[in-house]
Amino acid sequence: MRTYTLKFILPFVVLFGAMSIIVILFFSNPFGEHRERELTYPQIRVFTVKKTEVQRTVDSQGALNEQIQGKTFKDAVEIPRVALHNENQVLIVKNDETLHLTKIEILYVNKETVVVGQGLANGDKICISPIESVVDGMSVRIIE
Repeated sequence: MRTYTLKFILPFVVLFGAMSIIVILFFSNPFGEHRERELTYPQIRVFTVKKTEVQRTVDSQGALNEQIQGKTFKDAVEIPRVALHNENQVLIVKNDETLHLTKIEILYVNKETVVVGQGLANGDKICISPIESVVDGMSVRIIE
């Protein structure tokens, strides 16, 4: 459990005609007391990468051919589309349960999945839970 000391923060507004400025003053607790609060980390679900050959059975225009001539991608991985961040990045969860933004090479995009060529290793854990504000290295808890 990590604990941090919190100091009282007193915000007030200073008015200057039509403009107002918010000023924040920091005050220590006058009694010398410290408040401790347990930090909670976002709980996330993960997808584990398993590299295989991915067969694409639809041509680039989205139509099936009479004879299916799909394209085979070697050392590619198909991941859930919800794992994408900023169009070509994913959040990798390291062994110490911290998030790291990683750039990937997207080969093909389906309705619910994305085929990735480079940027992921076999066994990588990718965050598939929505997180609004991501900071590289932030701690998370993996849930099953």
